Amino acid sequence: MEKKDKLLTPKQYQFAILYAENGGTMSGGAICKKAGYSGTSDQCKRLLDNSSICGVIEAHRNDIRIASGYSKSRMIRELDSI
Repeated sequence: MEKKDKLLTPKQYQFAILYAENGGTMSGGAICKKAGYSGTSDQCKRLLDNSSICGVIEAHRNDIRIASGYSKSRMIRELDSI
């Protein structure tokens, strides 16, 4: 039996959006802190174990890719030209 995805709390949603938009410039602990948590890397790992949070992260990353006009094939073409 699969666990049903739950609605996210405002803090969880904020974490997911910040994590999706981060691009590797902030640590997991810093993202947690900015979202209103205590800011530890362990807490970040626990949040990333939540499938609902991961779903929001992936959906937001896809929205960012669409908005920026980048697709996998475009990125590969641009990397080939380098």
